[in-house]
Amino acid sequence: MSRDLPPLNALKAFEASARRGSFTAAADELNVTQGAISRHVKNLEERLGVSLFERLPTGLALTETGQRYLPAVRDSFDRLASATAEIKRPQMSHVLTVSASPNFSSKWLVHRLGDFSKAHPDISLRVAAQSEHIDLSVSDVDVAIRHGEGDWPDVHVTKLVSELVYPVVSPVLLEGGAPLKTPDDLRHYTLLRDLSSNDWRSGWRRPAP
Repeated sequence: MSRDLPPLNALKAFEASARRGSFTAAADELNVTQGAISRHVKNLEERLGVSLFERLPTGLALTETGQRYLPAVRDSFDRLASATAEIKRPQMSHVLTVSASPNFSSKWLVHRLGDFSKAHPDISLRVAAQSEHIDLSVSDVDVAIRHGEGDWPDVHVTKLVSELVYPVVSPVLLEGGAPLKTPDDLRHYTLLRDLSSNDWRSGWRRPAP
C-alpha cells in the first residue's frame, strides 16, 4: 500500500519546533541551522496546504490544525523510537556500562580494564566518566562507583575500598611552629579542607614516622 507521507526531516522540524516553541531552539536540538528548520516547516505546510504555526514576535504558537497534527506526529516518533530500542537491546546485552568520577576512572579503574577484558572477553565495557549522582532505574548505566558511606536507597551497594583521610602540612610549619602530635594541635593552624568529604577525625590515626 502506497503511503503519502511528508519527508522525515520536515516532520522532525515540526515536532521539535512545537515542543521547544521556536525555530532557533529546535535548530539547536537537531544540530542544524535555524534557516533549515524554517524551510522544513514551510515545505511541510505547503505540502499539507495548511498553516501549522503562527509566527509571533515572542515565538511560535500552534494553529488549530497544528494542535491536531502534533499528537499523531509525536506518537509516531515515540513508537519508532521504542521499536528501534527494542531491536537494539539484544545487541547491547553484552555491554557493561560503568559510571565513575573522572579522577577515579583515570587513576584506578583504567589500569584494571585489561585484566577485566581478559577474564570476560564476551563483555564489552563502556566507562562513563561522571561525578554527579544518577538514577540507575532510568539511566543506561549498569554500575556506578561513588565515594560515600553507601547509605543510598533502592540500590545494591558493595564496598570496594576504604579510604584513610589525614591532614598534610608543609615541612616549613614543623620547623618553628606549634607541635603536631594530635588532631587537636591543628587548632593552631589555618585548615584547608574539602567540605564535601567526611569528617577526617573519625578515621584519624597518626602516620608512621
